[in-house]
Amino acid sequence: MSDLLVYAKPVRSTFLTILCILTMVGSSYSIISNVFLYVSADKISRIGKQNIDRSRAANMQSNSKQRSNRIIEDSLAMLDESKMRYQAIGLILANLLTLAGGIVMFTMRPWGFWLYLAGSILHIGMPLYLFGFNTIPGIIAGVAQSMISAAFIIMYAFQLKDMRPKEILDDGLLR
Repeated sequence: MSDLLVYAKPVRSTFLTILCILTMVGSSYSIISNVFLYVSADKISRIGKQNIDRSRAANMQSNSKQRSNRIIEDSLAMLDESKMRYQAIGLILANLLTLAGGIVMFTMRPWGFWLYLAGSILHIGMPLYLFGFNTIPGIIAGVAQSMISAAFIIMYAFQLKDMRPKEILDDGLLR
């Protein structure tokens, strides 16, 4: 028996390749979208507030229920220009982490999973931190993002074992 250990480089599965490519495309798109949000937050806020003012006027005329008024008020809180900019910065950072994690996992290094996980947690937590747990649009966005992130985290977690180098035994078999 030899004292020399030989390791085989892990081979990336098609499933992991697809996951990483989806992560890289989605994260890149989100980074671009949030840069646009940061740059044009003032315009988006102004247009959004004008639309909400129209909705308020329509609700007053139709004597609609309190729930629609609450959604309108919650939406107005989400259109605060400074909060939009903070959200954009936070989401850019979160997506940079998920992008880096996807690239690192694409090169078959398992520590990219932890980068991806940190970015996903930041991505879920940022809107909830800024807009609170009691705003209806914030909760809807948080739940949707949580489900997508949880699905990708689970799929990546199942791929972790395949990213580790395999030890080659003396008889040529992989362990």
